[in-house]
Amino acid sequence: MLIAEGHMPYAFVLNGREVLLFCQGKKAYSRFGNKFEYMAWQLRYLFLDEPSKVYKIDTGFFDTDILCNPVGHVDKDGNVAVTFVATKVLRNEFFRYNMYKMVGKSLDTLGKPEKVDCLNHIMFNGFADTHKVVTCLTDQLCIMDPVNQKIKRSRIGMGAIMRVAPHHVANDIVMLTVHDTKQAHTYAISVESPTILGEIKVKGQSVYKCSAIGSYLIHATKGSDFERSIHMDSFSIDHMDKPIEMKDREWFSFAEPPPQDNREAHTFDDEPSPSKYKELYEMIMRLKPEDGPTDAVKTLQGLASSSNKAHKCSASKRKRLVIYINEAIKEGVEFPGGYNG
Repeated sequence: MLIAEGHMPYAFVLNGREVLLFCQGKKAYSRFGNKFEYMAWQLRYLFLDEPSKVYKIDTGFFDTDILCNPVGHVDKDGNVAVTFVATKVLRNEFFRYNMYKMVGKSLDTLGKPEKVDCLNHIMFNGFADTHKVVTCLTDQLCIMDPVNQKIKRSRIGMGAIMRVAPHHVANDIVMLTVHDTKQAHTYAISVESPTILGEIKVKGQSVYKCSAIGSYLIHATKGSDFERSIHMDSFSIDHMDKPIEMKDREWFSFAEPPPQDNREAHTFDDEPSPSKYKELYEMIMRLKPEDGPTDAVKTLQGLASSSNKAHKCSASKRKRLVIYINEAIKEGVEFPGGYNG
């Protein structure tokens, strides 16, 4: 069943009503450096018992900024809290995402966005609830425990993470959408282990960026170009015969983060030309398992494949490819003949 035009849906219960947070956008154009087209997503919500009425969430951001991954919950004081990830495109912060939180008595009386402390982690998506802060970059899932002042990083090892969202009831379960070299899949993940429990499907098919509420799954579908639509269907979890344990890095203290978490933010100075982008893409796809950790190679190839438009590649995609390559090098991938950016 079609609910709305948009993507990044997240459903939860607020004052006895099922509410859906999601993003709607419009095409926009950069006005600094090389001009390019992108989708400026903004936050919206609706009530599932009245889906024809769509409301805007006033965040104070420009309508040319990119806001995504909205997640909501009711906190211990009975207030509604909404977190989202955003980048200020026209203020020279393209792809430098930060997480923000808004709190209020209702969705139409939310306070001003405040940055969530993510320990300077570079991220593309994430969320915060009453129990944890979660961020993602490439194939790495980072789980922060504010109460015990600890943090844990794990690698999904199945592709690039496109979206992460919590289950609205089960606090220890998150839904993780990853993209391999062919398509997107969404998995149910136990964050305590962390373990991949199974793949979430609708009518036997893989789903993209979803949220579960009751016995229904609300998921986004890709259309042409930037188009997205949100649907609600019954779903199943294809449990794995043997749950897959993610490659876990030990819990460590907030006060003593590992070296990779203190790395400087990418300055995005490297912007390959369209012809150089094509060369880099072909170099990535020629990688073999022996060129680095298998998971890191697969993730890099999945990221490159999902964003490849070499014949008319925007500046944003060219910048992003350099970030992916640099992350792969940190994970031990060696490019034949070398690569120095």
